[in-house]
Amino acid sequence: MKKLAAVEFARLGLGQPEGNLMAIGAEAGVPHNQGDARRVVPPHQPLVVDLFPAGEMFADCTRTFCVGEPSEEFRAAHAAVLAALEEAHGDCRAGVRACELHERTCDRFEALGYETRRSDPTSSRGYVHGLGHGVGYELHEHPSFHESAGPSGLLEAGDLLTLEPGLYDSGAGYGVRLEDLCYLGDGELENLTPLPYDWDVAAWAPE
Repeated sequence: MKKLAAVEFARLGLGQPEGNLMAIGAEAGVPHNQGDARRVVPPHQPLVVDLFPAGEMFADCTRTFCVGEPSEEFRAAHAAVLAALEEAHGDCRAGVRACELHERTCDRFEALGYETRRSDPTSSRGYVHGLGHGVGYELHEHPSFHESAGPSGLLEAGDLLTLEPGLYDSGAGYGVRLEDLCYLGDGELENLTPLPYDWDVAAWAPE
């Protein structure tokens, strides 16, 4: 899979200077695990695909898939992550501090019983990374979604950023992350990666 992504991006004139992430099952339950390129995707296990190609500037997008019926835990986590992403899209606007969006995501996940780094700073399960980051000539730029970011954490018109809630449980054999690349203009947020969010690969098949 990694080779196929590299070939396709090369065909489009894009590079992958930071690589890509394609993690299966328990690997997917560890955020930013690059995955084993030698593995074949088994049925009923989630696959997190995070691609961040670069031309003149970077892009960044993540979707999570499953071939065959996944566990109920995965289904619940996927639905929770999608709802959190949709909420973040609605709340993201100029003048808001990025960390406030992150805190609202923590609120949502904690209310559903998931751990967060806010509720347990040592946790490796649940929501264990930030809600997003700026994107540009580098893969990670301002605005920052960290509480201590200060002025660099204030969202402004013209920002290019990701929104990427996720839930992880390596012991339960799943990870879910859904990430969009967005442009924040003077009005509504524009989603630059308007791809399906379905975990079922059949939903992605052309009609």
